[in-house]
Amino acid sequence: MTYYKRIALFASVAFTAGGLVAFSAPASAQGQQLVIVSERADNPVRRVSLKDLNLATAEGEKILSRRVRRAVSSACHEAVGHRLNLQADQSCRDLAWDGAKPQMALAVQRAREIAATGGSKIAPVAISIVAVK
Repeated sequence: MTYYKRIALFASVAFTAGGLVAFSAPASAQGQQLVIVSERADNPVRRVSLKDLNLATAEGEKILSRRVRRAVSSACHEAVGHRLNLQADQSCRDLAWDGAKPQMALAVQRAREIAATGGSKIAPVAISIVAVK
């Protein structure tokens, strides 16, 4: 596994504003060193929209998981081909999911906070799936 692939595991949440991409650590990693990476031009990226989902419900979470699974499959298919190399395909999917899960958790947490209190300090995000070649 290349150095870039290793640091890509630390990319948690992508806040996109124009072409800017920034990353923050999940709550479980607070106090640990955070490595900041940006999307490379040659790595396939997919954005998963949350606009129409109520992530405060179990059904909303299921729909989000299906969307992320499709985005991971699509990005990894572009990065390594459709299961031409099973090891590379699985590695790509693992890395993409490692980046997506913390983003999904924050999106759900934000939705639950809004449902419970009417607001949240967590910024709205679009989930970014990055397939590392």
